[in-house]
Amino acid sequence: MEIGFRPVESADFPMLREWIARPHIRRWWGEPEAEVAMIAESLRAPGFAAFIIRLDGRDAGSIQWWKPDGTWEIPVAAPPETTRGIDLSLAEETDCGRRIGRRVIEAFVARLAAEGVRRVVIDPHPENERARRAYAAAGFAEAGQGVHCEGPYVLMVRDICEKVET
Repeated sequence: MEIGFRPVESADFPMLREWIARPHIRRWWGEPEAEVAMIAESLRAPGFAAFIIRLDGRDAGSIQWWKPDGTWEIPVAAPPETTRGIDLSLAEETDCGRRIGRRVIEAFVARLAAEGVRRVVIDPHPENERARRAYAAAGFAEAGQGVHCEGPYVLMVRDICEKVET
């Protein structure tokens, strides 16, 4: 399977809105219109990037990274410049549970590692067992729990000691 990433563009917003409205994504994300507006606003800010996941040449989901800056709601004490938070969603529910999420995460972490990132964090909902399994399979370890404006979360962390191979 060929995995790639291309930057989100404003032309992608209707597709993202439609994806976020799908029940398997909507359950874990906010209102589609508000989520897309947040992505659009964040794209203009430093320390954030969003991508469309490409699987074998098709648009298959979205993934984003941001730099925790101390004002982040998830308690990552004094995160270094080499830390990134990520979020992702697969557009087709049939792609979930087939280890595709794990493979996408591994490819994205390898991309971040090549850019000098040494720690990646993610914050799935405690009830999102499928996501937590995928993140654990991709090398993330649970490091704590908490509650932020989007609800409860499990903080998962992956430290990268050297360049990650895919």
